[in-house]
Amino acid sequence: MILIGASTVAGLSFADLRFRLGLLELGALLTVVLVWQCARTKAAKWTYLAVVLISAASLFASDLLLEQRPEWAWALFITSVCVKLAAIPLFFWLLSLADELPSVVLGLIIAVVDMAAFGEFALSAQYFPDLNNAHAFLLLAAAATSLIAALLMLTQCSLKRLLVLSTVEDVGFLMLGVFSVNILGIEGAIFAAITHALAKALLFICLAGPEADGALEGEPKGLATRYPVAAFGFLFGMLAMLGIPPTLGYIGRWRLYETAVQIGWPLAAVFILSSIFALIAYVLALTRNWWGPPDEPDPSATPPHPIREPFVLQTVIVALVVLLLAGGIWPNALGMLLGGRP
Repeated sequence: MILIGASTVAGLSFADLRFRLGLLELGALLTVVLVWQCARTKAAKWTYLAVVLISAASLFASDLLLEQRPEWAWALFITSVCVKLAAIPLFFWLLSLADELPSVVLGLIIAVVDMAAFGEFALSAQYFPDLNNAHAFLLLAAAATSLIAALLMLTQCSLKRLLVLSTVEDVGFLMLGVFSVNILGIEGAIFAAITHALAKALLFICLAGPEADGALEGEPKGLATRYPVAAFGFLFGMLAMLGIPPTLGYIGRWRLYETAVQIGWPLAAVFILSSIFALIAYVLALTRNWWGPPDEPDPSATPPHPIREPFVLQTVIVALVVLLLAGGIWPNALGMLLGGRP
């Protein structure tokens, strides 16, 4: 996991395009090792390997064909993005891994590797002249990605599946920002991607403790009673993903709402509806899985030992919450770090 993080961060820091792509894809390939160690079924292992290889091959082929065959380069580039970010109609591969992988591994793939891939996507998209020609189609795909994922969130009882679909719902917003081809949208997408990385890491880490104790099996109830710090972190991670002040999420999400309104009210209505469905799904998860009393144990069974959250886990959760709140309360700091307007 340390090697994956180091490779991904190093990839984002290099100016040379091919060297940067190589390090980012190396980080993605290293996640294959984790998936093959943790996944229970061969289907999940081979599916993830195929996703990583197809995405990497499409991206490098796109770079090679950019000058000679720009239309092919554009098609391969979009293929790589849709596969890696699990956009419609390819989001089922990511959903299928939710039951196979530990929460920490899922969080690493989504919060670090996928968001780094999105950063590369946002940077590289400006070099493709066909972006303007396919403007309407791409915006439609972004809206459909967000809406379908939000609708599916309403049907989930598994917290890990809910978070995976929440990622796909947010990917639709990120695609909106890039495909809008305007400064406000691209800014919103970058801020939203930073929020996504922090908030989704927080949300998956909040599930790590309950998952290790077997508390996520079936339909868990009353998790907040046994894991109060995780419940605290889950609440703030949820607020950040939905773009609710004072968390960092509102800085990017509201720029994206404004971008959608500028393009047209029908498009904005789809994204607003997606956010409403996502909000309902998160509230259902809070009330159904986190709040309230836990299930009554069998009276004939031995009373369970009290479950304590490790201090290191509590520290990480609190630190991520502080980062999300600090970024929302003092957005100028983040703007200065990125070299853009707050």
